[in-house]
Parts: sequence; C-alpha cells; structure tokens
Amino acid sequence: MGAAALMAAFCVSSQASAQDLPSRAEMWKMIQMQQQQIQSLQQKLGHTSQKVAKVEKVAEEAKTKGGGGSNWSDKITIGGTVEASASTTENKSGTIGTLADGSDVNLDKAELTVDAKVNPWVSANVTMLYDGDSATAVDVDAATITVGNAEKLPVSLTVGKMTLPFGTFETNMVSDPITLEMAETADSAAQVNFAKNGFTMGAYLFNATSQKTGDDNQLDQFGFNLGYATEVSGVSAEVGLHFINSVENSGGISTAMTAANLALDDRLQFSLGCER
Repeated sequence: MGAAALMAAFCVSSQASAQDLPSRAEMWKMIQMQQQQIQSLQQKLGHTSQKVAKVEKVAEEAKTKGGGGSNWSDKITIGGTVEASASTTENKSGTIGTLADGSDVNLDKAELTVDAKVNPWVSANVTMLYDGDSATAVDVDAATITVGNAEKLPVSLTVGKMTLPFGTFETNMVSDPITLEMAETADSAAQVNFAKNGFTMGAYLFNATSQKTGDDNQLDQFGFNLGYATEVSGVSAEVGLHFINSVENSGGISTAMTAANLALDDRLQFSLGCER
C-alpha cells in the first residue's frame, strides 16, 4: 500500500511538471521575440557606432581647420631662456683705483617666447626680453605674424618687429661676439622667405631711423639673404650670404654714431658671408 501511494504521488508530480513546460508553439513564439529583440539591439548598436564615427570625423576636421586642436594648449607653445653669470675680481697690483676686489652674480638675459598657431596658414610670435646691458628692463624683442604653410608652399610672408636676417651669430660663448654686437639689426619689417630642400632665400623691406640728409622718411631700406644647409654623416654645415643697405641701423653702429654725434651723409652698405 505504501509503494502504490508513493508511485501515485510521483506520477502526479511528473504530470504537474510537464504541464508547466511551454508547448512547441509557445517556444517558437518566445524564440521569435528574442530574435526580434536581438535585431533591435544590433540596429541600435549600429546607429551608435555611426554617431561615434561622425563625432570623430567632425573633431578631426575641427582640429585640422583650427591649426592644432580646439584647446588653446594645442595651439600655443611657450619657451624661454635664462642666462646668468658669476664673477670675482681681485686687484693684485693696486695701481688701478677703480678696480676693486669683489664678486657678484648677475642675471644677464631672460627671454620668454610665445608661439601661436592660429590655423595651418597663419602663426604668430611674441618674444619678451630682459637684457642686463640694456637701459630698458623688459622689452618686446619680437612680435610677428607669418602667413604660409611650409608643408604645402615653400614661400611665406612675415610682418612685424623682428631681428633682421643679416648675419649668422650662433655661438656657445658666454658673452655675445663682437660681430653680433656690431651688426645685429632689429626693426619692424616685411619679409618674404623661400625655403626648400635645404636652400633658403629671403628679402625684406623696412623704414629705419637713419636717413640720408635731405631725403624723405620713406620705406626704402632693404636687404636680402641666400643660404644652404645640409647634414653629412651627422655633421651639419651651412653657408650664407647676407646683404643690407643700411647697416648703420644695427644696435652697435647706431649707438656709436649717436655717441659721436655723426651725421649721415650717405647710407653705409655692407655684405657678410658666413659659414659654419
């Protein structure tokens, strides 16, 4: 009797479990609904991927048109130079009264340069300079705007206050060489440059303070430069020719002429070839 009751209970339980399972039609309907949901999710994922691709494309175009990105940090480069010196003096002879014993530390030069890439064709530069030998504590050493794109066109135009490309004064010396002191010329000018395959060529026009006696104050000072630079087996070399029709406007010569109270009867002409 107990075995029969147990078997009857098992049969009832099995029948109840079978009744809980869905039929074939219900199973097929459930599979179709899941398939529709999967297809809907795939379509949404595809639309999302397309939107992301469009956003990336717009961002890349904005970066290209903006000249280096939408953030100001992508467009501006800041650099600088600081030069300091320490000295000690000892007068052993005692014959020069003005030469006393002593020591000192000096800030000779401090330079802050800001370069801005407005767009692929326009860039700007501002350089602030402190020179320990100058009467002016801080001065705008350069402020220029350049129109050009070296990757697409070898010609560019630069306008503003600049150090004119007259002479090559690169040096590793602690103090400036006499060639720089004598011939470096800074003024507001318009300069056209050409650069390709190591060859450089430029011409500039400016109106400096010096004028021939009796002449009008016109934009009639000019200069040009030619150069070639190359590198062979890790050794770099450069040769150049520079000409300016008014070298008396350089810092060293103009200062000396002013101190000597010299009148300008005719412009000085001077050309310089340099090689390194």
